[in-house]
Amino acid sequence: MNDTREKIIRSARKIFFEHGYRNTTIEEISSQLGMSKRTIYENFSSKREILEAAVDLELAKFTNRIYEIVGAEKEPLAKLWELYQFSQGIVNLGISATALKDMQNQLPDLWKKILVTREKVLEEFGKVIDEGKKKNVFNPEINTDVIIATLVGSLQATLSSEFLLKSSLSLDEVFSSLFLLFTEGFCLEEKEMVERGGRRNKIKNNGGFSSKY
Repeated sequence: MNDTREKIIRSARKIFFEHGYRNTTIEEISSQLGMSKRTIYENFSSKREILEAAVDLELAKFTNRIYEIVGAEKEPLAKLWELYQFSQGIVNLGISATALKDMQNQLPDLWKKILVTREKVLEEFGKVIDEGKKKNVFNPEINTDVIIATLVGSLQATLSSEFLLKSSLSLDEVFSSLFLLFTEGFCLEEKEMVERGGRRNKIKNNGGFSSKY
């Protein structure tokens, strides 16, 4: 990639990811860069090609970092912590809600590429969780897919601008609380896990939770 293309991609990325595909024009990118439209068109045939290049660059950086974390010689819990800190990118890759919706509606092929990458990343999460189960770090009785789905759901809920504004929590505080919840739960120790054998077996035997409990 030549320097001019890289400069265009990095500048356009910020505009696309903030304002969306429809609301971004070549004129705006040109003005932001202080570069002629002719120079831009010498490097890219359309604004779509620029956006695709920007998304590809982000996905490559994102997945490379995930693979780096998973492949490191560290304990599963340490890997999970690093993945968890980094996993805010799994939710939306830093793209605004407006830009995400725009991409889903206007560029379904590009959106599909993001979803495929997201699934690959979640598979890496699963590998770390399964590794932890084998080493007796994580509870082997809890289904890995359930853990991942719960993880993603919690991130989507707590990383929303509405939640962050309402709670006044920093991202570090959110991640720390969620990680503590996932690794230690919210029940205090020495409660016998709410009569671990008793209530747990009742829940299993009843096929789920009962209003009595």
